[in-house]
Amino acid sequence: MHKKAVFPMIGIFAAGIALGWGVYWYMQNQEIIQPNIATVMRRQHSVAATLAYQQDGVEVNQGDEGWQPVETDTVLHDGDGIRTSAARTSRAIILLENGTVIRLGYETEVFLTDLRSSNMIIMQSSGATYSRVHKGQGVYTLKTDDVAIKALGTAFDVVMDETTIDVSVLESRVAVRAGDSEQEVGQGDAATIDKESQDVSILKIDTEKLKNEWYTWNKEEDTKVTDDLGIMQEYAGPELTIQSPEDGYTTTEGTVTVTGTVADQSAILTVNGEAAENADGTFTKPILLSAGKNTITVVAEDANGNRRVQEVKVIYDIEVPLTTATPLVLYAETKQDGVHLQWNASTSQSFQYYKVVRSETNADLKFPADGYIAKTDAGSEAYTDTDVQAAISYYYRVCEVMEGNIVFCSNVAYMKGGITEDSPPAENGGTGSANTGSMTLSAIAESTGIRLSWTVSDLTIEHGFKLVRSEAANPAYPGSDFQYITDSTARSYTWLMTDGKTYHFRVCQYSGDGACISYSNDATATAPAVSADASLLMTLKAEDSGVGIWWTDASSITGFKYYKVVRSETNADLRYPDDGYIAVKSKGEESHRDYGAIKGTAYYYRICAVGDETICSNVARVTAINENEPPTAVSLSATYDDGTVELTWAASLERDFSYYKVVWSQTNASPKYPADGYLAPIGDASTTTYADTGNAAGSRTAAVNLESGTHYYSVCVVDSASQVTCSNTVTLKNGVIQ
Repeated sequence: MHKKAVFPMIGIFAAGIALGWGVYWYMQNQEIIQPNIATVMRRQHSVAATLAYQQDGVEVNQGDEGWQPVETDTVLHDGDGIRTSAARTSRAIILLENGTVIRLGYETEVFLTDLRSSNMIIMQSSGATYSRVHKGQGVYTLKTDDVAIKALGTAFDVVMDETTIDVSVLESRVAVRAGDSEQEVGQGDAATIDKESQDVSILKIDTEKLKNEWYTWNKEEDTKVTDDLGIMQEYAGPELTIQSPEDGYTTTEGTVTVTGTVADQSAILTVNGEAAENADGTFTKPILLSAGKNTITVVAEDANGNRRVQEVKVIYDIEVPLTTATPLVLYAETKQDGVHLQWNASTSQSFQYYKVVRSETNADLKFPADGYIAKTDAGSEAYTDTDVQAAISYYYRVCEVMEGNIVFCSNVAYMKGGITEDSPPAENGGTGSANTGSMTLSAIAESTGIRLSWTVSDLTIEHGFKLVRSEAANPAYPGSDFQYITDSTARSYTWLMTDGKTYHFRVCQYSGDGACISYSNDATATAPAVSADASLLMTLKAEDSGVGIWWTDASSITGFKYYKVVRSETNADLRYPDDGYIAVKSKGEESHRDYGAIKGTAYYYRICAVGDETICSNVARVTAINENEPPTAVSLSATYDDGTVELTWAASLERDFSYYKVVWSQTNASPKYPADGYLAPIGDASTTTYADTGNAAGSRTAAVNLESGTHYYSVCVVDSASQVTCSNTVTLKNGVIQ
């Protein structure tokens, strides 16, 4: 049986027809209610958004504290701002729960002005964005200065400089409004708007630019989620399928064998960065797993350098042996001969060896997913990376591998590959120019974390601060966990944490080029521990339709915002925000059904109510019993007139509907996806018609004459677990529907 991803139950509470639609709702990942209800709901409420990915200096503006460093998976709301740094590798991805994605290039700033799915407004004030708008999305408008770009389809990007705004449409079309005029821009066209005059000129996209780094990144991200890439289809790389393991597969073994197919028998294949043999269009690759969640990434590259990327998640479910192991703490320093790494010795009873991991792009690198640059044994807790370039910065991590292939990794260090001149050592353990000033730091525990405050005396702060923390005394940057405070006038910051541990903190005067000039004193504080609150009680029940979850009303807490439904397969002390969430619920929605729970898998659940403080319920564990059945087939009919086949089918009521695939064949009397390709993917369950004029479409690379020969059609429903069920077949023979 296939295993499905997590999709929440939509709770609908009607307050009465006379009082209007008093509806409170949130959902996770995509809409899973009947289309006619979804249309009404979209007019009323905002969707949730998360920072799904970030790299190199991403910040968020969520209120009074201004721009601050941000953690991946942070929940974003109406009015929040997100910006990337000036580093050319700085990027971010914002994921909306209805499937719409916004990607940010370097030196880009956007504000989520309005997150109502019926009329979403994103304000872009600088840089480059790429919007892939989910087909079930309502009105989506991206605004820049006095220009508004309204999506009439799926994918477009907006690039701004001092004088112009460029809008390129990669798939479908947009409406561009500048000044008093509005013009439609179609797929393959680019509009350039003069900021001063508001004049709009429209030309064909220069296809050469589709090969640059910005479009290559977006194209590869798109290949993970869709088969329909518009004009970038030509550069999409060979068709690629991961046959096993399935997404969400859970194993108790330390390795998993990845198998799949690729349409190009000469394509170069890698699995998690390791070369895989292309055996006449098939591949098999054993991959070492880390304890917990693993992302397996398969890349297929053709002779022209075009790449297609596919990913699956695998859970290595293993009981970690009890040890007195001490967490690894990595310290790093750039010197003339390279980057020097040093870490404390492992005390694990089942230790085997260390792996030193390096990446130029992945801030959450680990072994084995990101490979390794060195292997060392016990007693060799140091390594110098001499294969570096001074102009490049690198992420480093050291992972200890224990028996059973259990892997635990250190903190991440981000270091420049080289230095251009020697600097005298600073006082207080830093590097850079010595100075006679000082900073004094204090740390106070609050309900949501540690409030850090500091004073500055006789120091000129030009590049902000690095706040560093460690469970050991005198934490340093790089090497310890840190927060970068870019505001040189800032004198306080709340470090959000709720793990109940005692930490050491220091604040450093940052040089702006990867080093700390001087440090404050060492201040200690114990983070608050989120524990069960007697006013918030949760009950669970494993049922045939999913895991049912109910809890008491805790919306009376001060500043209540929402509930978070938290789930884990391994952590018995799970909590929000540390363990993320699978669903968001509002006041009046004190229940949830987890349709994505996998039969036979045991889960821990917890409910956290978020307000001015966060309180969490008791923890309960249950083993899922619900079956994850494939979608129900839809019924297909067709008419033919004047060279066009009009296909019509009944709407799918699949709870975790992903898309329809319209399939055509001249040889297979029972055409199916993916074996027979497709004419079109349709991501909106309420769209139940398709017109085929015989032109090239989807995987049909050349036009056909529908007046002659035999043509077979079907419509296949695909769910979130990539399970496929196809309709009956409609046959067109010599221009007549059979």
